[in-house]
Amino acid sequence: MNLAGVAKLEAGIEWLKLAIELYPREASLYGTLGDFYQKQGQREQAIQTYKKALEVDPNFEHAKAMLKKLMG
Repeated sequence: MNLAGVAKLEAGIEWLKLAIELYPREASLYGTLGDFYQKQGQREQAIQTYKKALEVDPNFEHAKAMLKKLMG
C-alpha cells in the first residue's frame, strides 16, 4: 500500500470515530471501522470493533462473518 493509501485509511478511521461519537447506536459504523482496522493490519483492534458492532446489533451479519474469519 502506498503512502496516500495509508493516509486515506488513517483519515477514514478518524472520521469513523467521530461518526461513532455522534451515532453510537449505528452498528454499521463499527463494522466499517473494523474493516479499516483490518486493512491496516490491526487485527486485534478490528476484532474488538466488530465485537462492539455486535453489542449494538446482535444480528449484524457482516460483523459476525468478519469475526468468524479473523478468529478462525
